Amino acid sequence: MSPQATSTVVSRQTVIPRWSTALIVMHWLMVLAILVTMSLGWIANDMPRSLAQYRMFGWHKSFGLLVLALAVLRTVVRLRASAPPGNRPGRPWERRAARVSHGLLYVCMFALPVSGWLVNSASDVPFKWFWLVPVPDIAAASPELEQIARSLHAGFLWTLLTLLAIHILAALRHQFVLRDSVLWQMLPLRGLRR
Repeated sequence: MSPQATSTVVSRQTVIPRWSTALIVMHWLMVLAILVTMSLGWIANDMPRSLAQYRMFGWHKSFGLLVLALAVLRTVVRLRASAPPGNRPGRPWERRAARVSHGLLYVCMFALPVSGWLVNSASDVPFKWFWLVPVPDIAAASPELEQIARSLHAGFLWTLLTLLAIHILAALRHQFVLRDSVLWQMLPLRGLRR
């Protein structure tokens, strides 16, 4: 898959430049992995302390490290990809806001799993990624550090949720208010009418 932008024919008259297939795939894999990871975390938090909760947190942590791996891969793909031609709609302040919010999304895609890894390390709970690969600790066991890491993890979670809400609302604004091609440039579906 080439990281260069491609095009999709939306109608006989309109060709919409698109992000590269690699970046579109990475975007939607990240969406899925983040949703699964968050859901597993919330389910595990609501469970009583038990072996079932421990296993649910094992799934949460495994998907969290998958999010981290995908974030690294996505960053590499994004740095190699060019934006679709004409992908600069809006006023200058809107473009700056988009750049800042995208940058913060990337920070959260790294910081949330790393802070979770720090929670696990500080709590001194052995962990194997998907019950196969032992995951090394990134810090010594420490109840104080565990509490700090938990607070950071929660803070990054709420920051990510806020940024995701803004991101989704901005995409919907582009589609239904501005009626431009920004949303279509990242959709995995090809050949649909705008």
